[in-house]
Order: sequence, then structure tokens, then C-alpha cells
Amino acid sequence: MTAPVLFLIGAVTLSTLGGLLVWMLSRPKKERFGESIHTFRKDLHAIAPPPPPQPRTRPGPRPTQTGER
Repeated sequence: MTAPVLFLIGAVTLSTLGGLLVWMLSRPKKERFGESIHTFRKDLHAIAPPPPPQPRTRPGPRPTQTGER
């Protein structure tokens, strides 16, 4: 191969590697699972199954979301 062809191949390779490096460094950092106590608890709640429904112990109207009757 001649020198201009080798130079072109090297330039394209270095440009590609530089572009990949810039792309990798500019991506937003993903928070690791359990980074802190608060995120660990939030992550556990997100993956936990929903709680089973509670049986009603007395007749009457159902309580509202805020707990008022």
C-alpha cells in the first residue's frame, strides 16, 4: 500500500476512535442500583410485588384515601 492510502486509513481510524471516546464520555451517567440508602429503598419498592389486599374487619363505608371518614 502506498503512503497516502495508509495515511487515510490511519486518519479514519483515529477519527472513529475519537468519536467513540467523545460519545462514551458525553453519555449521561446511569445511577447504580443502591447508590445510597434512599435510592436503594426506592429501588426495592419499585421491584417489590404489590401488597395483598387487606380484609375488612367491620362493615360500613370504605375509608377515603386521606384516612378521613
